[in-house]
Amino acid sequence: MMVGIWHADNPATLWLTADHLVLARSRPRSLGGNRDWSSVPSHHFERSRELRKESSPAERTLWSALRMNGVGVKFRRQHPIGPYIADFYSREAHLVVEVDGSSHFSPEAFEYDGERDAYMRALGLDVMRFTTLEVEQNLHGVCLAIQNHCRIRTESMEDAQWIQAGALQPGDLIFSGPECRPVPIETIETVYTDETVYDLEIEGAHSFITEVCAVHNCGSGTTAYVAEQWGRRWITVDVSRVALAIARQRLLTARFDYYRLRPTSAEDVERNPDGPWLTDPAGQIQGSCTLDCKTVPHITLRSIAQNPALDPIFEKWEPVLAEKLTALNRALAGTVTNGLRRKLTLKLTEKTRREGRRSITEADRRRWQLPEKKWEEWEVPFDVDPDWPEALQGALTEYRRAWRRKMDEVNACIAARADQEEMVDQPFVEKGRVRVSGPFTMEGIIPAEESIDEEEPEESPIVGAPERLETFGEEEGPIETEAQNAEAYLDRMTRLLREDGVRFPDNKVMRFKALAALSDGSILHAKGAWGEGQDERQVAFGPQYGPMTAIMVEDGIRVAARRGFDDLAFAAFGFDGAAQAAIQEDPDPKLRIHMAQIRPDVTMGDLLKTTVSSQLFTVSGSPRTRVELVEDGQYVVRMEGVDIYDPVSNAVRSTGAEKVAAWFLDSDYDGRCFCVCQAFFPDRSAWDRLGRALGGALDEDAFAKLSGTVSLPFPSGEHKRIAVKVIDPRGNEVLRVHRLGKARE
Repeated sequence: MMVGIWHADNPATLWLTADHLVLARSRPRSLGGNRDWSSVPSHHFERSRELRKESSPAERTLWSALRMNGVGVKFRRQHPIGPYIADFYSREAHLVVEVDGSSHFSPEAFEYDGERDAYMRALGLDVMRFTTLEVEQNLHGVCLAIQNHCRIRTESMEDAQWIQAGALQPGDLIFSGPECRPVPIETIETVYTDETVYDLEIEGAHSFITEVCAVHNCGSGTTAYVAEQWGRRWITVDVSRVALAIARQRLLTARFDYYRLRPTSAEDVERNPDGPWLTDPAGQIQGSCTLDCKTVPHITLRSIAQNPALDPIFEKWEPVLAEKLTALNRALAGTVTNGLRRKLTLKLTEKTRREGRRSITEADRRRWQLPEKKWEEWEVPFDVDPDWPEALQGALTEYRRAWRRKMDEVNACIAARADQEEMVDQPFVEKGRVRVSGPFTMEGIIPAEESIDEEEPEESPIVGAPERLETFGEEEGPIETEAQNAEAYLDRMTRLLREDGVRFPDNKVMRFKALAALSDGSILHAKGAWGEGQDERQVAFGPQYGPMTAIMVEDGIRVAARRGFDDLAFAAFGFDGAAQAAIQEDPDPKLRIHMAQIRPDVTMGDLLKTTVSSQLFTVSGSPRTRVELVEDGQYVVRMEGVDIYDPVSNAVRSTGAEKVAAWFLDSDYDGRCFCVCQAFFPDRSAWDRLGRALGGALDEDAFAKLSGTVSLPFPSGEHKRIAVKVIDPRGNEVLRVHRLGKARE
């Protein structure tokens, strides 16, 4: 079973196996906290409507701040959840907010609220409780706490879990993009397929973004980019050179923030005893370390109720606020007239008529509905009106200034005594330091030779080729079925070559005849001929599947020479360095060897643009290099470029050294394994973007050596042979072998 996930941040569908783990956060399945409303008593719906009309002043005050997405998410008031009715509920933030009056502080009420909160948390909901005094005296602080909790729930990876793709549902949040931003799943599609699906698993962690290693198909390199950004190990795999080239360029030229490090604590080790801890590359922090992240106070009702340092603050400010309130009420009684009250009431009526009753806030009521005698402390306006007398405006400003100073001390006292919560998704960034991609390598994987055995692949890697070319006997008499298979394969190859405009040295399109498969189990599987009359040459072809290794080349040369072929054509998806060297040496003077590389993009069908550079068959070129003997009996290699045969124009096209992406030198080549002893990157334009990102911090002298076309001097090795490997403009690896005895001074 395959699960297809679609969300708004990605136009394509992400296909996963059902047991594939995805970093996500589940949402409650319905407004009732369950999959349906069956757990809600029927009379609770009527009771909810009654409670909305009978709301307490504190509940109305908080609702005025929460309504209309006041804290960034949508809230509902007096909402039924199972056997209970929540004061305020946000499905988007998984949050229930309760406002507790004096009736909630008895032992029976404590026990009831505990059972109620446990039920909510069992549904995946968080519960925040505030007293009526907190709402009335510190509405701003209450709203800030709710807003911060909603932000963590809707934007942070905190509390996210690894969930199997088959258990996800629309509305769940998954983390997407380099910023790991949570986005809701729009739709989910489930299909069944009989294809074989391989899900790579590294150190117990599935692919996608994991704590240990990110493993994914390459694409444009986003997963590798994100893993590199957060310091995680990664592996990315693809069969297309286009995707690999884009990912490589993106990683090599990327610039990342440098995060501050701190030593690991006992709490870190206890929380994650087997964690893949970091080390300080500068050596300033000894031992294991981790990212130094921002911290915020984790304030709970218990930390407030059990904070003895709050009592002196309230005792200190109580007489001050009482004096300011007395002065405010004195100004109210002495300066406000009935005409002013009617004028302010008219403002309230006008706003209600113009914007609707829902637009009226608690601040509007306190500012425009002035009492006849005096204000109680929970009724004092938050701000003044320009039509108020100056004495009244000044008295209210003085009262609010004193009230603000008191609340600043209270909040500071609460924060100082509260536990610190680490924001694991917000590490500190060190300004002025730039981080680039760490060391990584690109490897071409060649299947083990013993993997080609009696159990043949189900289908050919070339689209439309026969399923298998069965072997003939030693006699030339064809078996009808096998001959049809061989002919179908060679017809397919002929058509592909004609579409690419490939012509051979005699300038005639290849003509196949005498089709047969070879019988001795070698990598050569078919034979044919090109040319006409006396110029006709017998040609052997191979392999049928996969890339070429040196052993396969030697096997093919031996069989072709024994059978008397004039030419031997190797066409494969890849040639390793030893295979190229064996072909260049061409030990049999009577046998002409040709090498044609098939691009892996052939498996992508029509997904790529049809251009000259997208031809499926490439006659591989050869590096233009020469070896020179210098002082002290040492040698240097000069790389002058690479010659590539153009199958369209039937000509050899020479590329200068400045267009070569990279070239490597093995100063003691053993004929089997290419070992990189020196590496050079002549194409300076590919590094301009990184140079701009680093702000000109590149060492020009050091980089000039890396971008050169002349190697460093080296002595003669044990094998008296060197090899030069060049990455040509098409992205292919071409290799040339030199014997040091032939070097010139």
